[in-house]
Amino acid sequence: MAPTTVTAAAVAEAAFDAHAVLDRVGFYDALVTAGFPDLRTSHLATFLFDNLATNRVKNTKGITRTTFSAVLQTATRTHRAYHSWAQNTPLDLTTFQTVGVQLLMSPEMDFGEPFQPPTVKTRVPPEPTPPRYFFGVYYWRRINAQQNSLDPLLDTEVFGRYDRQGKGVLDETDLIILTLCLDIICTAFLTTVLEGEDDAEYDDDRDVMSYTLTREQYPIAMKKLGLPDLQRTFQGQIFDAVFARADVDGSGDISLREFNRSVMQLVYPVSQFEKLKHCPNYPGWNILRPPPSASPFSSTAGVVSRDVMTKIRERILQLQTGDLVLFQEKDGALGRFANHALQTPWGHVAVVVRRTPLTGIPNEKTEELLCQYPFRRNSHRFCSPGYCRCFDPSPDEFNSSRFSGLQEIGLLESTGEGVHLYDLAHRLLEPGGCGKPWSSIAFVRVRGELPGRNDSTKINPFIEKIRGGIYTVRKDELKHAISYSGRYERNNHQSTTEPADEFSLSSTDNSCHRQDTFCAALVLRFYKHMGWVDGDRAVNSIMPCDFDIIDQKTNPNICPVHFREELGCSFGPPELVVCPDLGATLPLRLLKRRQL
Repeated sequence: MAPTTVTAAAVAEAAFDAHAVLDRVGFYDALVTAGFPDLRTSHLATFLFDNLATNRVKNTKGITRTTFSAVLQTATRTHRAYHSWAQNTPLDLTTFQTVGVQLLMSPEMDFGEPFQPPTVKTRVPPEPTPPRYFFGVYYWRRINAQQNSLDPLLDTEVFGRYDRQGKGVLDETDLIILTLCLDIICTAFLTTVLEGEDDAEYDDDRDVMSYTLTREQYPIAMKKLGLPDLQRTFQGQIFDAVFARADVDGSGDISLREFNRSVMQLVYPVSQFEKLKHCPNYPGWNILRPPPSASPFSSTAGVVSRDVMTKIRERILQLQTGDLVLFQEKDGALGRFANHALQTPWGHVAVVVRRTPLTGIPNEKTEELLCQYPFRRNSHRFCSPGYCRCFDPSPDEFNSSRFSGLQEIGLLESTGEGVHLYDLAHRLLEPGGCGKPWSSIAFVRVRGELPGRNDSTKINPFIEKIRGGIYTVRKDELKHAISYSGRYERNNHQSTTEPADEFSLSSTDNSCHRQDTFCAALVLRFYKHMGWVDGDRAVNSIMPCDFDIIDQKTNPNICPVHFREELGCSFGPPELVVCPDLGATLPLRLLKRRQL
């Protein structure tokens, strides 16, 4: 019986090892227990865990024993190299550009006997190639041995991405995150390259820079890292622009260096967050910061006070028709890819309008539009009294809002939910109103006096014509807006994308009478209706970033919008309401109605 019992125990242990996994908390706690810093303090902690933990073959998510052992070995080697070559001192950019080469090439980073889990099928020969989660640093060492340069890896942007404290130095925690991210990215890169070739094997004697991703392989490798499907996002309209941004040398293929840079710009767009710091009131409205509470478990913890609500109301009342609201979405697929292609924080825009009572029959034309374009039905929302004010005949405050005195401040917006007139405060700040979890919001005020700003006889006919419409359905419209020729006249970037001219834009139906539109096109259509801009520029050539006067000074992707010269009006800089560094959370926790 004894041998049978021992065998059964061994089988049970093997089964446990095969199925037992660590969740996010358990994984990072285990690393701390092993003597390493708490990696949860990094903004890349989620990316790291998700990619180490996801087994898409077994459809499980958790850190297995074999993966955890590999992580421990990489972290240990990074720890030794840091203490040996950096002498346990955080590195600034200048020092890192010299010591960083030595650190990644140091004997402490040697892999010795490779650790290859026996259950993992691989085309990589056992020697001298390292295992799955060690391959990144190994691969970078091969590149550096051949070219003696870490320049693309160690520039200011990349350095800032791993500098979790924003103090201009990288410590042991940052370096462990960096090496683990390199492992993950390089693994996705190489496995995708080899999967594209029959009977392909990693050749240790081959020039590693000769490995590249094709246009077809690039989105496949990105999906392996948990990024959205580039080919399926908005019918693939952004694919060319994103690929061109990644293909820095214009070769038509993506090298490891180019892949590493483009992927990490999508994972954590540090340059976009840096641009927010140029806004005059960075990091936003201090009144939105969570109020102090005696106990985090108190029923009033995080609840916005009556005084703060009054201050918010006063600021919103300063908005006028024609002012804009810019949005940043760092997690959604469309916003993330469009922002990356145009190198801007802003992926969405809406226009402020002075609201007066409106009448009519809701959704009279919407069902017909959705029958014609059924793929819009899943995301579109019909006009209803608690959702929007498109057909609200009341001059009073919005029933769904807890703010008072803001009944005239509306927000005209086009999203996947359709074209609607919202109560601005409810849409931006309140539960049930926030359309998406925007990471940053900013107001752009128009300087000067725009004619007819408060003329409801001019404003309402436009709203009545566009309300209840659907998000754009025109083929390649967003693609043409991103590749608008005006952007490429100012842009020295070598792109494989042909610029779109006015004819291309007009061919997608540039009519101001359409019942479908996207966010920035809606704004320009409204401006043209009000007579504030000339009619020479196609309404569907606009992107949200074109309204940012700060970024247009250095960003060649921006084609500014100008008011008619005789009006003497211009856009002011984006005024941040909220951004990640503010520490505020939307929607706000507001007092209950009976407490107001």
